[in-house]
Amino acid sequence: MLLAMLACTTTVRAQAKEAPKEKGSHIEGNAYDVISKALRPFIGALLGGKNVTHYGMAMRVTITDVSGRLPAEMAGATVDMAIEYPDKAWVSAPVLGETMIICRSGDNVWGTPGKKVEFLLSRFPEAKPAPASRKANSPLYLPINATEAAFLPALFSIDKTPEIAALNDDDCRVIAAKLMPLLAEALKWEGFRTRLWVASDYAPRRIEIHQPDFSVTAEISRLKFVPSLPASIWKEPSDTDDIHRAKSEMIEAMLYVVFNSLKLDEGVFTKR
Repeated sequence: MLLAMLACTTTVRAQAKEAPKEKGSHIEGNAYDVISKALRPFIGALLGGKNVTHYGMAMRVTITDVSGRLPAEMAGATVDMAIEYPDKAWVSAPVLGETMIICRSGDNVWGTPGKKVEFLLSRFPEAKPAPASRKANSPLYLPINATEAAFLPALFSIDKTPEIAALNDDDCRVIAAKLMPLLAEALKWEGFRTRLWVASDYAPRRIEIHQPDFSVTAEISRLKFVPSLPASIWKEPSDTDDIHRAKSEMIEAMLYVVFNSLKLDEGVFTKR
């Protein structure tokens, strides 16, 4: 399974790019086209590309339900995120009884509270720096480029039966998908299933992910795409010295430990 984020969304609201929405309307047409349009602005913020004008993205993700091997405590966790191509990312999440912030700005990444970030890194030995083969031309060191990302919908087998469901005063197109059989077999993800709620402005509003041993449902809100985000977002806080600092290739590892620790306390880890 991503950003003082509330301040960020308030700051950029006036300049944010939003499609007009007609209440009660919904998206019709080819499901692959719907997914492509929903993904396009995310690709711009994460990977850049031609004809991109909005390099900044801000959103809130709320975990509404979990099951299986995922701790029940994760339900209800709210994660605020901000991303700006090519080298900035900010995440704020409830971890170990506090609000933990992880931020990448250029070649550096920092996290607060620093001692708790270091504690989590010690508890997840699999959290390693991004491999040298990864190109650093993405805020999150993603292993693909913008051109490759445009073909992501083709990796899925999509249920072509149109489904419409009401969600937060909007009629959403609900798209159910699974990985193409050969890819699913190669990844050993034969049981992977997902459902995506896409609003009338092509903004994703909810996602469900199901695997044989777990499931998670998350709602997406406060989603904005802007030319750029305020520079103050990426700066270290001036009111604390408890800051963990690392090189930018650690951003993936630091986010990994945060997302695997949402709403958990230290007692969970001392029992391991």
